[in-house]
This record gives sequence, structure tokens and C-alpha cells, in this order.
Amino acid sequence: MATLGLLLFLFNTVMRKLLKVERKNIFSSTYINDKHKWIDRTIRIIFIIVLLIGFIVNSGREPLEKNLVFGIILYSLSISLSNGNS
Repeated sequence: MATLGLLLFLFNTVMRKLLKVERKNIFSSTYINDKHKWIDRTIRIIFIIVLLIGFIVNSGREPLEKNLVFGIILYSLSISLSNGNS
């Protein structure tokens, strides 16, 4: 994974220099209008609330239950992917 990350970083750096493109700030906050700003902030606040609720719910679970849920998700994903390739 580190090699892949390094390759992606190098590719981005080389392409930026070749195309003479300025690097954008990751946390830019340029909004088109007030409605766009309101919607963006609303989505961010809802996402943070959902993350906090998920953390609280998952912290109360037993470790085996967490692994069981993760295993069921992986199993379902592998079944759906194997059916799609046939």
C-alpha cells in the first residue's frame, strides 16, 4: 500500500509540473452562492453527527459482535462480486 501511495503521489507531482497546474488546497471553501454554502455546511454537520452516533453505538458492542458484522459484510460483498463475474 505504501508503494501504491508513493506511485500516486509521484504521478500527481509529475502531471502537475508537466501541465503547469497549481495545487489546490484540500480544505478550500469556495462557494457559488449562499444556498450552496448552507447545503455544504448542513451535509457536513449531518455527517459528523452520524459519525458520532456510529462511534457511540459501536463502542458499546462486544469485540466478537463487531467482527461478526464485518465478516457478514465481507461475505455478502464477495458473494455479490462472484455472481457478477459469472
